[in-house]
Amino acid sequence: MSIAFLCVSFAGLVRIKNGQLILGGAILAIGTSLAIAYDFSQTTYLWLIPMICFLIFKPIQTKTDKQIPASRQLLVIAFAIALGFLSNTTLLWDQHHYSKAVNETSALAEAEVEPQADERGSSLPELMTFVSPKVRGGASLEVLSPDNPYRLATGNQLAPMYWGPQKAPYSPPYVSIVTLLLCALGLFFNSRNLNLWFATGGVLILILSIGVVFSGLTDFIQLIPHSDIQPNTAGILSAINLMLVVYALCSIQNWLDHKKDRPDFQRKFLMGSSIVGLLILGAFVIGMRSDFTTAAQESEALINLRREEYFGSLIKVLLLSMVGLAVVYFHGKKKLPDLALMIGIGILVLGDLFSFGRDIIHRSNYMTVNQTSAIFAPRQVDDLILKDDDPHYRVLDLSESRQFQAFPAAHHHILSGPEIRMLNTKYVVNKNAELEVNIQALGNAWYVQRLLEAKDDQTEFSALTKFDPATVALFHNDYADYVQDLNISQEGTIELTSYEPNLITYSSTGTADRFAVFSEIFYGHDGGWRARKWILSV
Repeated sequence: MSIAFLCVSFAGLVRIKNGQLILGGAILAIGTSLAIAYDFSQTTYLWLIPMICFLIFKPIQTKTDKQIPASRQLLVIAFAIALGFLSNTTLLWDQHHYSKAVNETSALAEAEVEPQADERGSSLPELMTFVSPKVRGGASLEVLSPDNPYRLATGNQLAPMYWGPQKAPYSPPYVSIVTLLLCALGLFFNSRNLNLWFATGGVLILILSIGVVFSGLTDFIQLIPHSDIQPNTAGILSAINLMLVVYALCSIQNWLDHKKDRPDFQRKFLMGSSIVGLLILGAFVIGMRSDFTTAAQESEALINLRREEYFGSLIKVLLLSMVGLAVVYFHGKKKLPDLALMIGIGILVLGDLFSFGRDIIHRSNYMTVNQTSAIFAPRQVDDLILKDDDPHYRVLDLSESRQFQAFPAAHHHILSGPEIRMLNTKYVVNKNAELEVNIQALGNAWYVQRLLEAKDDQTEFSALTKFDPATVALFHNDYADYVQDLNISQEGTIELTSYEPNLITYSSTGTADRFAVFSEIFYGHDGGWRARKWILSV
């Protein structure tokens, strides 16, 4: 959804450059606002690359563009983007306060793990998925037809068709070979400014998508505020999809506008066709050199299935490109009218994308409204947990993978962390969806006997599983002054009396100096809780 509304933003930018300041500014502001609202900051930043390149190279020139001063256009653009950001002030403010602490914790957990190159971005062969969508296979699990040889041989209705290095759900950035051939032809028929916009923006995005291969630029991008909230270098390629589609549409537009004046038509057409042919040949060579495996234990039947899918997809790409080139060629020779060109290209692109999408997302993956609602219906184990009248507790659900934690989160405060005792995780749902009561949960707050100092962040994090939180509180040495010469006792009780998102109250008994630990996340002085003493009970 973020990508969809960023397309709207780009449309507003084009309107502004065409001289429609009010309409373009409104579209740009609305598109930017909705894109940010879907909370994927990295994508929003990335799509600034084609937009900034668009402003620099001005690939679309109009009479109104010359009449309206550039300073006024930039003022409208800046105002519209500012409105888009200001309308999401609450979201961005929360991210500013809390994302830094979350990312620092994640960095500590991964400090001893050296990231592999192919885990930080797309591998170089995977960039060929713009040419042939199955360069590294299809979906992580694809539904096989009843007569599929692999299904008949193994009895498996699903097969892991993706054999690339990415760990996240795989989504090839394919926008049809017909779109790509229009871009290849456009290199020889479009204006120099349009080509510069396409080349500069495309190269920058490709460099970022490769990740660790160009780690300097990638690490620099991570310094931009909120750009590291959802680090996903492979997803960077989505920004190129916009550029390919826009450039292809501009290629058709220029092709139609200059149909009476096409110097060296056959030579330029041949050069564009050669580029497409070389790209397809490159995909063929990659397939010939691939072993179609991700692990040594994969069966020969699965390897053969992947190989057949790969070359079958490549043959379809070759045939589609030949038909697409033929449509453009005969139109150039005035054998086909403009309408036939547009209809022919449209049918080829939509047919290609629909066919490929049907392979990745099978009809069995679609659900009715009732089926979707049923997913979030409480299970028997959820009903048992919900009988607890405790003001606040947490649940660790091991029956669902991390990517499906939204389902139990519809009913409980869930978590997954290294020290569940300190976060009052009263219940654990095991992998068999059976309920277990965590008798070691320390409650919402408790008193400790002594304090233990950690010299740095890594020491503090590593010690989480090496001390008894029921009797010892671990603190960072930055807070040593707060507890200096403190003589504490564990006598008395403390318990939660009410829990609201912005106000939590506790009741305490006892007279000695004590040190309480609360089962809440601390986000620092400027983003954490404020403690106030209202009533002292003895």
